[in-house]
Amino acid sequence: ILSLICFLTISVFAQQQGATLTGTIYLNGKPASDAAVELRPSKNPTQIIKTQTDANGVYRFENLPEETYQIWAEKRMPEPRAGLAGASLGGAFGSAKLKNGEIKTVDLTLGLDVYSSSQLTIQEYVTVSAN
Repeated sequence: ILSLICFLTISVFAQQQGATLTGTIYLNGKPASDAAVELRPSKNPTQIIKTQTDANGVYRFENLPEETYQIWAEKRMPEPRAGLAGASLGGAFGSAKLKNGEIKTVDLTLGLDVYSSSQLTIQEYVTVSAN
């Protein structure tokens, strides 16, 4: 009877425990500190869960519900001035299907995709109106 109680307790605990998603974000072959990482559940893509990488480029999301997630990572240049976002140094997409109690590692490498490093563009939009 004791082993049945222990088994049931462990089974219930495992069902209540969410999944963990972790990994390292790389830029130019090196870990990218302070990169933004976002998760979007496939069943509810308007929900965004955010974190930042640490000094070693590592991100971690804990207690996630069982689900398939889209992962987006991006590293931006510092703001050139207050209120104006810096240009993207690179982005990466990934996905992960997580099960309760699982720990999954997904590493991503940031790429410039459409821009080369010599062609980064910063745009600022201004609205002008006159009477």
